[in-house]
Amino acid sequence: MHFARAAETGNVLWQLTDGRFCDLTIALGTLAPKSVYHAVCDQDLHANLLWLPLREDYCLPASTALACPLPAPNRILAIGRNYADHAREMGHDPDREPPFFFMKPASAIVTDGENMQYPSLSNDVHHEIEMVVAIGKGGANIPADKALEHVYGYGVGLDMTRRDLQGEAKKMGRPWDTGKAFDQSAPCS
Repeated sequence: MHFARAAETGNVLWQLTDGRFCDLTIALGTLAPKSVYHAVCDQDLHANLLWLPLREDYCLPASTALACPLPAPNRILAIGRNYADHAREMGHDPDREPPFFFMKPASAIVTDGENMQYPSLSNDVHHEIEMVVAIGKGGANIPADKALEHVYGYGVGLDMTRRDLQGEAKKMGRPWDTGKAFDQSAPCS
């Protein structure tokens, strides 16, 4: 079953075999799943959808604009220096320096169909292709054998970097937020 979220309303949609979408928020009212994550995980919902009468006022065209299926995240956690060849390219020794985490703001996300604007204040913007792991439910101190229970899904993304601003910050021993954590710096599928 394929679920999505409507860009205009935020409603949870179910994709029909003809490509159209059924707006579950309208069709099911208060019984509708609260998010795409809940729709994906609710096996009872899957069985009941097969019996849902499809009235035309519930259906949207296949061309309906879609939004990121998860509710708006509050941040992006990224891992730096986890790819040995790139670490060497940037002048670091991956055998001596372990990977580390950094963050990007929620405003960094650019989802399918949105245009990314060239960032201001930079003449040297680089991209790195990344595997995106979307977390569907929160937690803390999660045992390794339970971690995958928190994963919603996977995608592809770009880590955009204003390399000139990052380089200046590194030379001065400052954080490189201006180089990494700017609006639209994380296009994601």
